[in-house]
Amino acid sequence: MALGRLEPVSEREEARWEYCQLFLDGRWEYKNQWYYDLTITWMGAEDVIHEALTTTDPRMSRSWAASPWNVALGKLGALGWDLVSVQHSDRAVRSSVAQEYGISPSWAIAYFKRRAKTGRPVNEPRLVI
Repeated sequence: MALGRLEPVSEREEARWEYCQLFLDGRWEYKNQWYYDLTITWMGAEDVIHEALTTTDPRMSRSWAASPWNVALGKLGALGWDLVSVQHSDRAVRSSVAQEYGISPSWAIAYFKRRAKTGRPVNEPRLVI
């Protein structure tokens, strides 16, 4: 290999990745219970799969004492997904007049990647929170 030049890499040697996006899109309080909109999008060479993990609709989801975002982050790591990036919204909220604005606990996106494996669906093993 000449200095400063890249040699072609065979397709077999090339790193192949799958990605997923975890999106926390708000929360809602109903009867002193918290509900969250949390979705995941799986992105592979063959498929893009979008799944709702939780919803702010109390008829279709359970309430959460703590954010399901944290649960999903931990489980994705345990399933072999590497965290690449996290973005939090600047839609700040405050619970009292004395509290300063800060990072929103209700809007965030995390991106993960893992090496692709022949024959494995991009959304396997399943993320259950």
